[in-house]
Amino acid sequence: MKKCEKCGNLIYPDAEECPFCNAPQQTKKQEERKVKKQPADFARNQGDWMNASQPDYDYDAEEDSEQYKKRDWKRIFTIFITAVLIVALLITGWFILQKITSPAYTTKALEKAVNNSDAAKLTDLIVFPGKDQTFTKNEAESLIDYYHENREAMVSLVSHIKNGNQAALEGRYLTLEKHGKKWLFFPDYHFVLSPASVSVTANLPNVDLYVDDQKVSTLKEKKDYVLKGLIPGKHTLTGSYNQKGTPHVTDVEINTYSMQDGETVKMSFKGLSPAVTENYLKKTLEDDLGAAVAEHANQWVKAQKNQDAEVFTRIQNEDYIDSAKESLSLLQANNLQFKGDVAKVAIDRDSIGFSKEGKDNFQASVDAALTFDKAYYSADRDPENVNTESGEEDFKYQFTYNLDKEKWMITGSQSLDEINESNLAVVAGNE
Repeated sequence: MKKCEKCGNLIYPDAEECPFCNAPQQTKKQEERKVKKQPADFARNQGDWMNASQPDYDYDAEEDSEQYKKRDWKRIFTIFITAVLIVALLITGWFILQKITSPAYTTKALEKAVNNSDAAKLTDLIVFPGKDQTFTKNEAESLIDYYHENREAMVSLVSHIKNGNQAALEGRYLTLEKHGKKWLFFPDYHFVLSPASVSVTANLPNVDLYVDDQKVSTLKEKKDYVLKGLIPGKHTLTGSYNQKGTPHVTDVEINTYSMQDGETVKMSFKGLSPAVTENYLKKTLEDDLGAAVAEHANQWVKAQKNQDAEVFTRIQNEDYIDSAKESLSLLQANNLQFKGDVAKVAIDRDSIGFSKEGKDNFQASVDAALTFDKAYYSADRDPENVNTESGEEDFKYQFTYNLDKEKWMITGSQSLDEINESNLAVVAGNE
């Protein structure tokens, strides 16, 4: 029981008003509520103030808050792990893409394709810079055959690329080059196949030249036509000549992998009239005779060194061959050796002669000056201690054109005291 705050009569503690005077009464709950709302009004020490400062949370609200916090940490942890995995995958993918786009990987792929004779894979790895030709499966098969027959070429190529020695690749069939980007960020490497070239000549003028059934030019003069930008491999060169309405066609099969770059391919036509051949021979007579004399001079040096007369392929004179054999036999009998070389060969342009005797008999002549650095010495001497002497020998050469061999053959020579030097053309050696 408690007393009424106004009249003092005893009343129940939970009564909200006095039954005697009807005055409103403050219940215990209202007092506690007031204390919580205004802690500063009754706090008399630090302990009371600290207790009064704490918010009055409901138990269920605190439990929900803890569960919410637990759910947030789990989500953050999941996001973090996912991010780490994505970054790891990106880094791994980056290194993998770097590897498969590297020069070493591309080189290994080329080597594997060649070893496995995979022509289709090779076409993906190799590009050809030519405008009119592309690197196809047929060309890939030719390249595979080349590297199978020349294993040292593949070993050398791979070795130079792995060592990063790009300068050493000059002159080879394949070079590794960067062609733009792959997947936006990575270099795109391909092997570039260097173009081949051949020189083509014919024994007639106005010959139409075809490469793999595609016309490329007309050979108007008896001069080499340089066929550039040819894709390496096997090709068919076709020469077509029309004589008085009668077509003459000849084919030459070539494989550039088995040729020197720029090597001459000769197209020959048989059974044509001498009149056409005569006009043809006159146009290049000076060059042809000069080449014949220079070749003979080099063959003479070779015959002396080897003591063998069989090297004279430009001679069409049995007496000359017999005389050469006798001279070489004397060297052997006297135990003598030869040391020397051709220093210079020159012809007198004004002395060139040309004539036709009979239906297909063409004759020519020219005066030539041959200079040799030479010496004969005993076989028991060291050639390093033998000094050569320079000397000039002048000759008048006679020639006959051999229709079968399609070149001028030396049929005779006459020694001269001197030749006219006012109009000389140097065809070999020093100018």
